[in-house]
Amino acid sequence: MQKATQVFSRLTEVEKINIRGAGPDRLDFLADTAHRSDLPNSTFQERSEVLREVHALCLLEFSTKGSSNQFDGVTWKF
Repeated sequence: MQKATQVFSRLTEVEKINIRGAGPDRLDFLADTAHRSDLPNSTFQERSEVLREVHALCLLEFSTKGSSNQFDGVTWKF
């Protein structure tokens, strides 16, 4: 979970949107291409598992911020 938190914290909002909307096959593709440099010494299986945890974190953040009716001054809220 620590690796997933590190990867999640460095993602841009656009990357979070892409991961949040990805299915299992797309997550595997992203783990093998776009996010390969995030975990350079990890195997594909480890990267895939970490990216699935990042996916869960993206969904959690989206649902948390989406249920709030507070405007925090940021236009890209999700």
